[in-house]
Amino acid sequence: LPRQAAAFAAGLAYGALEGLTLVTVASVLGSVGGFYWARWAGQGWALHAGSGRLAESLVRLDGILTGRPFLSVLTLRLLPVGSALLLNLLCGLSGMAVGPFVLATLLGALPQNAMAALLGAGAGVGTAWQYGAAVVLFVLSGALGVWLWRHSRVATL
Repeated sequence: LPRQAAAFAAGLAYGALEGLTLVTVASVLGSVGGFYWARWAGQGWALHAGSGRLAESLVRLDGILTGRPFLSVLTLRLLPVGSALLLNLLCGLSGMAVGPFVLATLLGALPQNAMAALLGAGAGVGTAWQYGAAVVLFVLSGALGVWLWRHSRVATL
């Protein structure tokens, strides 16, 4: 279930602030679970993948993710496209520390979670400001993600 759908449902059921809090905690915990699952199940294999194109790509990716972990994860989380699950798994396979991953995941998820929770909470009559705030959050999150992408090493992926 995409976290945006969960945030919409949480906003609808619990209101914007409580829904945002619940879905953010759940999505960060789920991301950490995916990170540790990949670390447990595949990091040894990924770091010793042998030779060839896959091994070269994994080594390069590991260098980028461990070199600037917070900025790398934050940039990719803020972009409105991409797979959060794939990012969780790739970060777990890398040598990245969990602290920057968790903080960047939390900060990177907030704008889109807030947007979806506001939309869910605004499903009633007379809540046009919530739709406007959701659109502004979406545009700002995407613009910041694109700016970070263009001005960081993450763009070399």
